[in-house]
Amino acid sequence: MGSLRSNKLVHLPAGLFDATTELEFLSLRSNKLVHLPAGLFDATTELEFLVLWDNKLVDLPAGLFDATTNLRKVDLFWNKLVRIPAGLFDATTELIHLDLGYNQLVHLPDGLFKATTKLQKLFLHFNNLRYLPSGVPQDTPDLEAL
Repeated sequence: MGSLRSNKLVHLPAGLFDATTELEFLSLRSNKLVHLPAGLFDATTELEFLVLWDNKLVDLPAGLFDATTNLRKVDLFWNKLVRIPAGLFDATTELIHLDLGYNQLVHLPDGLFKATTKLQKLFLHFNNLRYLPSGVPQDTPDLEAL
């Protein structure tokens, strides 16, 4: 278990978690993070729960979750996300909970959730979305809450 929550972190260096290959839970909530470096979670292949809510994230790098194939829960609410890169969740086939609420999202790429077939809870409330991306809910047959 790892927690850096409720600090005033504005930047995380690339490679910060390279020695934490067995990390299953990580909380970075309630900081002041605006950007995350590409490859930040590449070594955390056992990560299941990632808490990033209540930061100031405006975007996420493409491929951020490519190595975290065991992710089951990701909380990204209460940020300032304006876009989500296409394919961001392609490797997260075990994901069951994703919260993107309370951001500034206007558009989500079509097929964004095509690999998250186990997704049960998807929260998109309090954004500026005008429509859902293609594939929702068809690509997410286990979806219980939207």
